Amino acid sequence: MHNNFKYGIFFILTLLFFSCEDDNSRIFLPNNVELSIWTSDIDDNFITGSFNPFPLVGANNTRIFNKEHVDYCETLTVAVVYVENEYFIFPFLDLETYEAINFNYGQTKIAVTHCPKTKTTITFNRNFHNSELLLRASGYLYRDNLVLYDENSGIYYSQILQKSITINSTETDMITLPTLIMEWKDAIAMFPSSRVVLASDSSEKICIDYIDSYQNIEHIIPLGTFKKKYLGFNFSHFSNEGTINTSKSIIIVGFNNNFILNSFISNPARNYTLVEDAAVNLPSIFQDDVGNIYNLLGVVEEGPQEGSQLQSTNGFYALPSIVDDFFETVEYP
Repeated sequence: MHNNFKYGIFFILTLLFFSCEDDNSRIFLPNNVELSIWTSDIDDNFITGSFNPFPLVGANNTRIFNKEHVDYCETLTVAVVYVENEYFIFPFLDLETYEAINFNYGQTKIAVTHCPKTKTTITFNRNFHNSELLLRASGYLYRDNLVLYDENSGIYYSQILQKSITINSTETDMITLPTLIMEWKDAIAMFPSSRVVLASDSSEKICIDYIDSYQNIEHIIPLGTFKKKYLGFNFSHFSNEGTINTSKSIIIVGFNNNFILNSFISNPARNYTLVEDAAVNLPSIFQDDVGNIYNLLGVVEEGPQEGSQLQSTNGFYALPSIVDDFFETVEYP
């Protein structure tokens, strides 16, 4: 009897092991009992794909080049981030290929992530709850949006929800950094000292029409701790001369004619206004009442806090039809 019990336990453990090897989203028990690894707020019916991780682009796989190294088409879409007093450009040629690029600079560790299907680009701080994330695209989608996989912990993260979606995981909300999506020609004109981060030899001249891809999407700012409500902004809310909205403790600035906008958490003790002739003084766009002048990434370019950066609102671009699947209500300015 004792030996039969041991063999039974061994048989069950063997089933568990080989089932997990086939599909990391399910645990199969005897008698066709099926357990999901997703948190209770994730509807399994909207998880698609399989555990088929994209190539891992770690910090050791990226290279930094001066912008003169590449010869991109003017309309190539890029992401611009600010890391330790320097600007870095991530071409969408790489982001659409890998969907997650891990990058280290100084003491800062980030991952620039991109979901081509929902057109959502979010930069995450990889120094996370006393641990370090190492992110890659998992092969899964949740409601057509990227599901990230952390190589160090085995935890899955929803890009749009910006939190772990693996059951029993203790690490939840992710930390984001301001990210600017724009055309290559605008990036190098507004940030002339910027450098290019490449994860491949994608220096060939390829055109991806940024305006056609992004003029119909919205900038989404979740309210509270993802309380099923969000602020939605589209480019019709902005003028060609520039517009600033400072409602609900956030700052959102943008332009209608070049389809550029960004959002930040405001300091309630400060009053923010557009700089004079903002459209011709880019990337400087707004100022506060103590003499700080900020650019489109929320970086103080001039003033008593020069070099500092405003905190991200966790805002992101996404197709309106996709966002409605994640949030119940929308509030427009």
